[in-house]
Amino acid sequence: MEEAERLCDRIAIIDHGRLVALDTPAALIEGMGYGVLIVTLPAPAPHYLVQQLRTLPHVNDVQQCDSQLNIKSRAVHRALPVIVAALNDQGVAIDGIVLNKPNLELVFLDLTGRQLRD
Repeated sequence: MEEAERLCDRIAIIDHGRLVALDTPAALIEGMGYGVLIVTLPAPAPHYLVQQLRTLPHVNDVQQCDSQLNIKSRAVHRALPVIVAALNDQGVAIDGIVLNKPNLELVFLDLTGRQLRD
């Protein structure tokens, strides 16, 4: 995907034989409009906490996978301190935070709901 992002003028994203997007790499990435914060916790977060995080300002969606929270935000720089404060208020420790800026791999995942397959 990194090579396609650098080298291609237009990209088609096809999922199970269905065209889901066709545009320039820049337009596809900009159309996504958000970044993803990956917050790693020592243990899975309780369901009520995931629900609470979804209601925070600047948070568009929260998905949990084991002890990892994938938090979509259109303004990650504003969402990050609010998320950290909410977790601290609930006494939840944070093992790590990674910011994934929008790229074609995230666009593909967002449009298809699955990782890139070979």
